Amino acid sequence: MDVAKRDLIIEQMRKELQYRKDLMLGKSQELSKAQVDNEYLVGVADDYKRYYTTIQTEREQQMAALLQISEYISQYSRDLQETDSLLEESKMQQQEIMKEIDRIKFALDEML
Repeated sequence: MDVAKRDLIIEQMRKELQYRKDLMLGKSQELSKAQVDNEYLVGVADDYKRYYTTIQTEREQQMAALLQISEYISQYSRDLQETDSLLEESKMQQQEIMKEIDRIKFALDEML
């Protein structure tokens, strides 16, 4: 192999080596940028996760509160129905008492 050919091959190899070094440097810079972007995205994902957890907790608390309100309303309705029944029963007893008072009055009037 003559010296000129060998020098030409060495020069091509140096160019290829420089090209690959430049390519690696570019990829390294892209990787660094991607890491920064990923750190930002990881931060965004963490923020979203905290937000989602907060919203989920609030929804669970709302659900528990609504269930308590629903139970209170159901109990109140049962109490109202019971009160209505007791009130109706009291009215009937009052009517019976009034009838008894009328009978006693009538008996007293007849005695006199």
